[in-house]
Amino acid sequence: MTLQEIGDRFGISRQRVDQLYRSYQAREERWIRRTRKVVYPNIRKFLVENQLTFIDFAALAGVNYNSVFSVLIGRTQPSGNTIQGILRATRMTYEEAFKK
Repeated sequence: MTLQEIGDRFGISRQRVDQLYRSYQAREERWIRRTRKVVYPNIRKFLVENQLTFIDFAALAGVNYNSVFSVLIGRTQPSGNTIQGILRATRMTYEEAFKK
């Protein structure tokens, strides 16, 4: 299906379809780059399989986004609350989730 056909189907221009596609593509590339930074392979796998952003994962875990991001990329050690939230969200054991 061409961009023009998609635009015609939804009543928008071919150029707008292209803009939306490029925006989506850029967001997806950012998500892939960020997900690759996760230092815990099993948590990375969980994020990819469930197509979760860090913001979505933090909300699922019931923990602050900055805390989750810093822990997952290895910048800081997780606190007790962060650990509990991550384990609850992933349904993994500590050993499974935080194995490097």
